[in-house]
Amino acid sequence: MAQACELIDWYRARWEIELFFLVLKEGCRVERLQLGEIDKLQTALALYMVIAWRINRLMRLGRSLPELPADLLFEADEWKAAFVLNKKPPPKQVP
Repeated sequence: MAQACELIDWYRARWEIELFFLVLKEGCRVERLQLGEIDKLQTALALYMVIAWRINRLMRLGRSLPELPADLLFEADEWKAAFVLNKKPPPKQVP
């Protein structure tokens, strides 16, 4: 029984990793980066990985707390920038 529980825990961790990379690839669009130097790519990936983690965390919290305000994890400039990047006007109040 303990082995089965351990396998389930490993599978759950795998799913979280899959979601993280989905946010990194689709949400942050890191595969579209056209950086010619490895140093620039590493710096960009480090930044985007932090952003992807924060977005993933917000998504997980949002499932259990749908009324959770975005400013719990993001500064006003950060959540407003997300709207601008998606070509939508940011709302006046915290979503």
